[in-house]
Amino acid sequence: HSVTLWAEYLDLETPLEPGFGITSSGDLAAPMDTIFGHPDNVMENEQYAFGIDLDSDFGTWTTNLKYKFDSFETVLNDSLAPFNYIEALDSVLRIPGRFLSVSEVEMVTFTANGDLDIGGFRNRVSIGLDYRETRTEEYNLSTDFFGAAFLSLSNPIYETTIPSSPIVPDTEFGPTTQSGVFIQNHINLTESLIASGGLRYTQFEPSTNAQITEVEKVSETTPQLGALYKVNESLSIFANYAESFNPTTAVDIDGNQLDPVTGEGFELGIKYNVNDRLNINVAAFDISRVN
Repeated sequence: HSVTLWAEYLDLETPLEPGFGITSSGDLAAPMDTIFGHPDNVMENEQYAFGIDLDSDFGTWTTNLKYKFDSFETVLNDSLAPFNYIEALDSVLRIPGRFLSVSEVEMVTFTANGDLDIGGFRNRVSIGLDYRETRTEEYNLSTDFFGAAFLSLSNPIYETTIPSSPIVPDTEFGPTTQSGVFIQNHINLTESLIASGGLRYTQFEPSTNAQITEVEKVSETTPQLGALYKVNESLSIFANYAESFNPTTAVDIDGNQLDPVTGEGFELGIKYNVNDRLNINVAAFDISRVN
């Protein structure tokens, strides 16, 4: 058995500059060093994380257990954020505002890998489960459209002080959870042909807030199939098919939960091993997504 403990900390301040204005002809509205908001707009980000990995070897089976905790805090004190570029006035409309977000994420994953002989065929089996919970401890977004201010790009003059935004109560969120179980197998049908297949079951429950008091728990089972044929020691041909299921926390204008993003993908390609230092992979993809 082996145990790994780790931790990391990040404290970062970055200017709040979401981008540059573009004219109708496709040119930059101002030189790239132009500040579209305010020189004092600063986003403060603080993150700390820690975790533990436990690896075990039981002969034909190996296991891995991981736990990770993440904490994120993002603070934007009183600022003037660019809202809209108005080409006719050669100006940017800026909105006073402030933002605070404190969230935590906990993740647990367990995977077991086995190398087994079943019916005279070599099988490399993987089974596992995972769980993720996201909690928003604090969330506060305040904007003041009545305090909007224009900034001339041809002659930018910035305010001496940034106006204060109104104080609003925090938005309360419930936790968002996602869990899943999966199984996958690679089987050597011959010395040259390897087939693979797998299934994953995912369950997702989005968070609630003041506007969304009822949410729908969604779930889906998605398959994966593949094959690889070794033409010779250097050349292999492979093909894969997989379906995907990606839940979302987004809502429509009426506050209704949006459907998960589902998709399927096909892949066909070749692998060529030139030598010990050079491999060439060429593949074609066809991926579609719907929600």
